[in-house]
Amino acid sequence: MRLRIPVLLGMLALAWSAHADEFISYQGHLELQGQPFSGQADISFDFFDSPEGGSLLIGSFIPGVEVNDGLFQVELPAQSLGQSGEVWLQITVDGDALADRQRLRPVPQALYSGRVDTGYTDQFYWRRGGNAGTDPAQDYIGTVDDTPFHIRTDGQTVLRLEAAGSLVIDGVGSRGATFSLFNLIGGHPDNQIFQDGAGSVISGGGGPAPDFHNEAGGALVTIGGGMDNRVSVGLGTIGGGLGNRVHGESGTIAGGQGNRVLIEGGTVSGGVGNFAESFSSTVAGGGSNVAAGSGSVVSGGQQNQAQGQHSVVAGGHDNLAAGNRSTVSGGQGNAASGNDSAIAGGQSATASGTASFVGGGTNNRAEGVNSVVLGGWGNLAEAGFSVAAGRLAQAVHPFSFVWSDGLGGAFQSEVDREFAVRAAGGVRKEVGHSRFHFTPGGDDNIGREAGGNVILGHALNAVSEGIFGAVISGGGSEQGTTDQGNRVEAHFGTVGGGRANVISDQGGTIGGGSGNLASGQFATIAGGNNSTAAGEFSSIGGGAQVIAAGDWATVGGGRQVSASGDYASVGGGHMNVASGRG
Repeated sequence: MRLRIPVLLGMLALAWSAHADEFISYQGHLELQGQPFSGQADISFDFFDSPEGGSLLIGSFIPGVEVNDGLFQVELPAQSLGQSGEVWLQITVDGDALADRQRLRPVPQALYSGRVDTGYTDQFYWRRGGNAGTDPAQDYIGTVDDTPFHIRTDGQTVLRLEAAGSLVIDGVGSRGATFSLFNLIGGHPDNQIFQDGAGSVISGGGGPAPDFHNEAGGALVTIGGGMDNRVSVGLGTIGGGLGNRVHGESGTIAGGQGNRVLIEGGTVSGGVGNFAESFSSTVAGGGSNVAAGSGSVVSGGQQNQAQGQHSVVAGGHDNLAAGNRSTVSGGQGNAASGNDSAIAGGQSATASGTASFVGGGTNNRAEGVNSVVLGGWGNLAEAGFSVAAGRLAQAVHPFSFVWSDGLGGAFQSEVDREFAVRAAGGVRKEVGHSRFHFTPGGDDNIGREAGGNVILGHALNAVSEGIFGAVISGGGSEQGTTDQGNRVEAHFGTVGGGRANVISDQGGTIGGGSGNLASGQFATIAGGNNSTAAGEFSSIGGGAQVIAAGDWATVGGGRQVSASGDYASVGGGHMNVASGRG
């Protein structure tokens, strides 16, 4: 049986003064054919004054040393070693001497590091209950050479401290600077900091190499924990998570899974499968997002890309900000490819013009410089400074504004600087008590398309439902709670102004005045007060309380005048009556 000691635990730290009559508590690890040995072994411990040959200082043979899962501990006499100069330990197991002797190095004012006990009253032991009056310059646990210092539990290294050489920094103020740096590696024993990783830290986590350990290369790297995280360049940081990689200097991944920083200054805060591919680019979270432009940002969502310099995708799915300084706030399948373009949301929108904007909706396109699509569906702002809204509106001329209700297919602008609206339900504008109202047209019952209605003036002016071709040019009022608005109740009626005028039969006309009624077909009242044109094609020029009841009857004016016969005519006067056929 051939045993070997590949690792020594709690290395011997000898104080050559004051305690030459003490013992050394020595721990070791035995392996047989590459596996931890359990059983008994005969072990010799011989102290020499040189690495080869030399004089034997003290020799100890201990038969039947109990070894459990490779670990053993023995107490070795250390008398007179403190006055012996260099001390080298030769270990022989079951008659086989190890090839190399181990040097025991002195540590001022620290006794054997293997001994931790409360039974000693002086200050040359590390007491379980703590020591008082220690001097950090002299009293410590550790190594005095560049051998890493290990802390184990259950036989496995859980923390090791390494000397990492020096780091030279040029141009600190007017001087350069050189620092001695050290590495700290916690977590799984397979976690690794490469030779160029001076001043780096792996706080914990990790698993068996080569697939699950954490790994740091480059100076001043930090890995907080997690598993299978790798930093390959200096100043990189991974907070935790699984399978993250930082390949850009000063890059940072806070956590998540499968995230990548590929260039200097990139940041991925979390999420899954996100990439920061350009200088100072950032992905805040989400999944499968890419920040490819310098200074670009993807705040979240899924499968979003910020490709332009300083471009931003705030969220959503499958959005693209390709123009420099472009922005997509959210939605799905949107693309802002123009420089300084923006899409607020919606679906399948494009903003390809410089400084163009799409407010939302579906399948909208803003292609002109400074063009705008407010929202809706299938709208196009093709020309510079054009605006489109609604459904299937197309602003194809510069400075045009087009709104469409989508009926009848695409609705295009026709000239530059045009304001075009297609609205089957009419157009209305009200300011205070004033109204501007276009209502839809219809069929005149004999198969002809008729125009819509136009209503201006007071908000109480009205055209009855189902009427077309009517016009109220203005007028109308309100006195207290009394409705003084003008009304058209028949097709093709026209009121020029005044107040409380009513047209109740087709084709009637009232020019103005107050309280007049045109109740005959194509009857006309030019003005006046409280007059009635009841006959077909009857006419009243003015006056007050005038009645033209006969067909084609005419009253020029006057007061309380009546033309009741067909074709009758009264020029004016007071209380004149023409009752016979004219």
